[in-house]
Amino acid sequence: MRYRNHMSSRFLQDDERKSVQCLNCGMRQNDHKNKDHPFSEKVDSTTIMLMRAADHQAHIHWGYQNINLWYKMHPSALGDHQSPINISSYEMSQKPVGVFYSHYHDLGTAKVINTGHTVVWEFMNDAGGVILNDKNYKLLSFHFHSPTEHTWNNKHLDMCLHFVHMLLETGEILVMAYNLDRDGEDVHFQEFLDHIQPEMDEEQIRIENVPLTLVGEFEGRFIHYTGSLTTPPCTQMVKWFVSNHCHSVDQAHLDWFRNCIPKHNHRFTQPRNERNTKVYEKRKWSKHFQHILAVLDEDRGKAIAKHERLKKYSKIHSKNFIKK
Repeated sequence: MRYRNHMSSRFLQDDERKSVQCLNCGMRQNDHKNKDHPFSEKVDSTTIMLMRAADHQAHIHWGYQNINLWYKMHPSALGDHQSPINISSYEMSQKPVGVFYSHYHDLGTAKVINTGHTVVWEFMNDAGGVILNDKNYKLLSFHFHSPTEHTWNNKHLDMCLHFVHMLLETGEILVMAYNLDRDGEDVHFQEFLDHIQPEMDEEQIRIENVPLTLVGEFEGRFIHYTGSLTTPPCTQMVKWFVSNHCHSVDQAHLDWFRNCIPKHNHRFTQPRNERNTKVYEKRKWSKHFQHILAVLDEDRGKAIAKHERLKKYSKIHSKNFIKK
């Protein structure tokens, strides 16, 4: 069921009603003009019952059984740039237009938490990150979804692994997604999975020396677009990089995750709303570039002041040269 498109505007406020989307084309109601089909917001009785009940609740704990109610507490869920999306074979075949780098290390210590929605590894110290356009996005955490949230030619794979990064100066979020399937093309990712999957006999445990360099070894092409978090608060302006490669995962790893999270934990795909994708190449960060990391991690205020001094010096030097 496409829950988001099944919401009836009769149960929405005036400003929310404008964001209801057509079941046929995904266009918002107030933009749906001169189309070759009528605006459709078909609902079923279960959805109406849930929405009426929600009107009498001040707070709703989010879950995958009530995705169509996320907007009640998190209005961003009705935004135009939501994730995940479907990705086509044509998009995967495009030539790369940019490059980004990963620079993980194996000294990270993580808290492994079963949140009830997923199992997440939250890093308690510096574990490295991703370099994009001379910006250093620090790794905050990673977690699983099963089946995959992004679809490939409208098909799900068995599992995906999301690495969540943040640019600490601005709060910008970058998510790198890997796809895993029992029919995957290689088995190298399973070595990483063997190291990170503990016995979850408690809701939270601690793991040291997470072998992130095993992930850093994987180079290749990624589909890039601007979207959102796939769980509440569904914040937008997230930079997504989704691997176009399918790694192998065995049944034992899938069973481990299903024992932790018994039900599916994926959000359905969202309308594109004229968003395009680009292909980027992921490369391994070279040790020869370590000095650049020091510059990127330098206090931004000092970096800007230094830049301004250099510009001023350059102008003065240029004038003196002209006079001579």
